[in-house]
Amino acid sequence: MTPLPVVSSPPAAGRGRARWHRSVNLLPIAYLAAIAAVSIVHPLLPQWRWLLVHLLLLGAAGNAILIWTTHFAAAVLRVPADPRRAEATRLVLLNLGIGGVLAAGTVGTGWLGVTGSLAIFIAVLAHLWALATRLRRSLPARFAVTVHYYLAAAIAVLVGVPVGGWMLVDSAHRDRLVLFHAHVNLLGWVTLTVLGTLLTLWPTVLRTRMAGSTVPAAIVALPLAVSGLVQLGIGLLAWWPTMAVLGLVLFAAAVVAVAAPAVAVAWRRPPSSFAAWSIAAGLGWLLVALVWDVRLLAAADAGIARDGFHTVLSPLLVGFVGQVLIGALAHLLPMALGGGPSAVRANAAALDRYGPQRVVTANLALAIFLMPVGAYVRITASLLVLGTLLQFLLAALRLLVAARVPRVAPPPAAATGPHRVGQPWRGVSAGLVLVLVAVLAGTIAERAAGPTVPDASPAAANIGRTSTVAVAIRGMRYHPDRIEVPRGDRLIIEVVNDDDRDHDLVLATGPRTPRIRRGAAVRLDAGVVDTAIDGWCSLPGHRQQGMVLTVVPIDAAAPAGPREIPRNPEEHGDVQSD
Repeated sequence: MTPLPVVSSPPAAGRGRARWHRSVNLLPIAYLAAIAAVSIVHPLLPQWRWLLVHLLLLGAAGNAILIWTTHFAAAVLRVPADPRRAEATRLVLLNLGIGGVLAAGTVGTGWLGVTGSLAIFIAVLAHLWALATRLRRSLPARFAVTVHYYLAAAIAVLVGVPVGGWMLVDSAHRDRLVLFHAHVNLLGWVTLTVLGTLLTLWPTVLRTRMAGSTVPAAIVALPLAVSGLVQLGIGLLAWWPTMAVLGLVLFAAAVVAVAAPAVAVAWRRPPSSFAAWSIAAGLGWLLVALVWDVRLLAAADAGIARDGFHTVLSPLLVGFVGQVLIGALAHLLPMALGGGPSAVRANAAALDRYGPQRVVTANLALAIFLMPVGAYVRITASLLVLGTLLQFLLAALRLLVAARVPRVAPPPAAATGPHRVGQPWRGVSAGLVLVLVAVLAGTIAERAAGPTVPDASPAAANIGRTSTVAVAIRGMRYHPDRIEVPRGDRLIIEVVNDDDRDHDLVLATGPRTPRIRRGAAVRLDAGVVDTAIDGWCSLPGHRQQGMVLTVVPIDAAAPAGPREIPRNPEEHGDVQSD
């Protein structure tokens, strides 16, 4: 059996390591708690989606990466751990930078965001230097390729962070920069780190031997992943969709190459713990998201690809990053806290509790959320995912708090063995029931809400001129979201829903559309436009997410008879007058 890599140390050092991990692992736990809090109050936050993404990637995942890659690098290279003061300095600098970036994104202070990004850059650069120094000074090691994955991941984020700042000053290429920033950070910083860590972590979680092909596969996959990431980045910045797609396919091939030995190991020793199933489900969602992303990047326009990228973010962030992070913490925390074999088994059993129910609930609810279902069903599904996060957070916090109190008696026999999760089919059944109840509740709420309005709007007085504007719904936005129309014209809005969920359009003056299904189109008579009119989507939470538009009257001398307004779809809408 391949043991979890640890650095040999005397008992006093082991106790110091436990105190260290008890303290620093509160950081990712705290960011996960912040994610839960923001999810609850998100209708009150205008930038809640951006905030959730960065709380997870920068906060929870970023801290976990710095903490555990430092630990695993020392373990696989069999070198002494870094001085705690140096590691603590990097973590402090990282979190000061994260605080600046989050504050800037929330209140819109640009200089604070630039300063925070610089602090994050310096922290990751120092981490990269520490890893490279440790690798250079170590003797040849069988699992040294793990550290090469960490180095590549750190270089990727050092490229991705400055592009995030570039987006603030280059609006002309913002769509390409957003796609580059998201892909390099998600696939480079997070995914490469996960692939390198699974080399030794996965067989340890399964309590079995590593497959003989694991290390060779990892060695072959790393250059494949890096070359694919470079090609993907160039294709996104230049917006050569074919090149970007080929780069993404290369990266996906590297993921499959690393996953193949892991699947072979799991076939021999099936997962039985919450940690194992959570990590396995996360890798499954990664493959789903990569296939989804290939289709998305085949779009002819970077704006269309960016608008649709939110459909890839949910499986990537919630399905992959969130589940792998929580699964890894569920396995690593009990072992890092130590206390002897009985304490480790008891702590692992505490984090395993209700494991089958959590895995089934989270993954089925996420799958339903991604389907073209009604708004209320999506709400109940998202609440289930949030509930599983809260279940883990409460268990992890109890564990970290209890670890401060020394055990005076061995745990009861029923709690020994992290993989004895009781009767898993009870948990699976409970998860299925929870999902069914949530779908039923959302469906009932959907029917109770009923259609918004059976037809468009009451006809307005026609003064002889009518302007028609085409508005498309994509990526939780109206395109365009500002419509200019000559004052006194009667306005007809043709709304086409190109998004993957239902929407509507409500005007402050009263007219509104019925609920528009995916791919459907309706005409809305907005009446005569004499003053500015605000519009929004009335479905729960959609207005708070930015689904708003404005109709603005313009004063212009109008010739008699039919006329056509010059078109500028990006700024003024696709408008015609007759």
